[in-house]
Amino acid sequence: MKIRQTIFPILVLVLGLIFTQCSKGTSNTTTTTQDDPTLISRNWIVFQAFVNGNSSSTYVNDKYFFVSSGNYSYIDATGINSKTGTWKYLNSGGVKTITLDGNSPDQKVMTVVDLTTTRLALRYNAGSTLVDIKLMPN
Repeated sequence: MKIRQTIFPILVLVLGLIFTQCSKGTSNTTTTTQDDPTLISRNWIVFQAFVNGNSSSTYVNDKYFFVSSGNYSYIDATGINSKTGTWKYLNSGGVKTITLDGNSPDQKVMTVVDLTTTRLALRYNAGSTLVDIKLMPN
């Protein structure tokens, strides 16, 4: 009887700690919504790139500046190549995209793979090349 009185409170305490830690872990994983286009409006720098599935340094340190007014500028890592234009965010049936320079020959549609306050991952085709870039705030 005395063993049961000692073990029961300890068991309740341990279970309480386990459930508290589990609930803390899951509540902190989603800090923002992936469908919040205002998160895009900031300065981003590419920290990781993949070309046709292979790691590449080609786009690393490229910079994208998305302004809430719908304008953007792009500067490559060398600082030699740059571009300015317009951008638009669209969520169509759960597929999130950013379109650069809509209705122009230079139009580029990039799929938003991941969007949080600290990361933006995009996928797009450059001709027959599949490009995946991961950006962080700059």
